[in-house]
Amino acid sequence: MSLLRLRIKDFRCLANAELTLHPQRNYVFGPNASGKTSLLEAIHFLSRGKSFRTRRSRSLVRHGQPALAVFAEVHRDGVGHRLGASLGAEGLQLQVDGTRGVGAVETSRLLPVQVIDPEIHRLIDGGPEGRRRYLDWGVFHVEQGYIDHWRRFRRALSQRNAAVKTGAANLGTWDESLLLSAAPVDEARRQYVARLAPLLTELGAALLGRPIDISYRRGWAAELTLEEALARSKERDERLGSTQVGPHRGELKVQLGGEPVREQASRGQQKLISAALTLAQARLFAADQNRQSLLLVDDPAAELAGDYLGRFLAALWAAPAQLVVTGLSARVLSPPEGFPVFHVEQGEIRKMV
Repeated sequence: MSLLRLRIKDFRCLANAELTLHPQRNYVFGPNASGKTSLLEAIHFLSRGKSFRTRRSRSLVRHGQPALAVFAEVHRDGVGHRLGASLGAEGLQLQVDGTRGVGAVETSRLLPVQVIDPEIHRLIDGGPEGRRRYLDWGVFHVEQGYIDHWRRFRRALSQRNAAVKTGAANLGTWDESLLLSAAPVDEARRQYVARLAPLLTELGAALLGRPIDISYRRGWAAELTLEEALARSKERDERLGSTQVGPHRGELKVQLGGEPVREQASRGQQKLISAALTLAQARLFAADQNRQSLLLVDDPAAELAGDYLGRFLAALWAAPAQLVVTGLSARVLSPPEGFPVFHVEQGEIRKMV
């Protein structure tokens, strides 16, 4: 997969921008608040129909304008596709090859995007929801049927929660539906983590000099089946008004050198560990799908310096992914010849090389 051409209209401070991108590396430089991150955000919006910075989608539309639009040409397996995303009075509209009304499942399959930004440390020091989203992104992109299993499970969970809240005397019917839908979600996650683990061991050694270890906690006691866990949790579920065990309570545990990272890692180390998690996904995606994903890297030098920054950049340049990388200046990232360099100033993007 390669994102080759991009057109942005009225996205945050970007009034009109057109870029032709390289299938390997692309560099974007400019001062703070110039529009560099907005460029990355627009690409993410095209892929997933949402921002990685805010849940307030209306704030993405440039001040005084009625709507935003992002269009791109993407090549996958030698075939060109046209993607579009707009947001206006009619709400979010996604399209693929002229077909409107498609979902983010279709656009994200054609344009699989991951982000490494200055806030990526939250993957480690934030709550388990972010790590579940990270995990499910990876499984979704290597397991074709996973999205259907996940949707069935979320539907069954919603139905059981509604029954719990209304005080249904017998939860058996809802328990059976939850059990059937939870099993493939849990199995797919466990298999994915097993495949991801050796990549993280290698990346941890390269970036931090110690292996990064991950394990999947499925959301209920290891010694119990989910059916047993649901039975034991029934009174608590009724007291709290929702289902307290299941894959929706799953967690990805991350350790560095055998110790929990939240207890020992500095902010810079947390950023490197989180970046390693993302790079491992890019490697596994490329190996499994025989194509590359797109990595949006916002200011990689933030909170990193010296040897840590050098190690991170070496791993980044080796990633089997198309890269769009931003920074304050070319001094730190030193773009090699042959890759395009763009400069952003007050929302205007110009190609320099």
